[in-house]
Amino acid sequence: MKTFASLAALASLAVSVSAVPSAESGVAAIVCPSGSTAANASIRASYNANVPAILSVIGSFQKSAWQGLTIEGDSGPDNTVNSTRTAGSGIPGVSLVEEIMYIASNATNSEQVWRLANGPLALSPALNVTSYLEDVVLTSTCGGNSSEILWTAVICFQSTVVNASSVAGIFDNSHAGSLGNVSTILGLGNYTACGPNVPFVSSAAGPAATAKGPASTAAFVPTATATAGASFKPSSASGTVAPAATTSKSSANGVRATLAGGLLSLVGVLALAL
Repeated sequence: MKTFASLAALASLAVSVSAVPSAESGVAAIVCPSGSTAANASIRASYNANVPAILSVIGSFQKSAWQGLTIEGDSGPDNTVNSTRTAGSGIPGVSLVEEIMYIASNATNSEQVWRLANGPLALSPALNVTSYLEDVVLTSTCGGNSSEILWTAVICFQSTVVNASSVAGIFDNSHAGSLGNVSTILGLGNYTACGPNVPFVSSAAGPAATAKGPASTAAFVPTATATAGASFKPSSASGTVAPAATTSKSSANGVRATLAGGLLSLVGVLALAL
């Protein structure tokens, strides 16, 4: 399950924008079906670590423990368009099947786009998630010494009780926890704008926190799918984001909740409202 955390200081909120995959991806923006409402989630985080270091944590679609996902199964080769992962939602009988629509990376940029493949999902009698599309763009900053992740999502849902802001908040908080996990796994400290690069240490000599995510490696091999290559650039169509804020160090012992916890809390509120 995706983790919430009191780590949101690490990930500064951007203005609300829609998930618009880059032109290189060839993935069309999601259009919610008639009768559904669109919730737009958007969050970003900055790190004093280069792109290869960040990709050593987030570069695998199916090995995604950094997101706090409990993987129940997968299909197809990892990091390949149309491959899937199945993750528990924390709600009995409800699993999330996510399909990768695009993935590409090089030494300075990366983008992953995936969608909910088994919608609609009835999370309660009053909340039905019909579909969602998520887009994670990793960009090199500060001459290659630092990196920034912009994570956007559009969630299509049906409800007469809950509004788009509440649904977007669940995803934003979940993603904030996941982005905090990246910092914890790599042993990063406070982010300093264009500050010194934090040396990346392989898992052999790295912090024990690697157990919280996929094993780190000193070198990352870029994915050779879709239109990946030296000319790859991240999307600039996602909208204008707010200036990055100075962030504080995430704590490995911080209070954590899960996406399931957020969903179950929301379901509880809905049940009381009915």
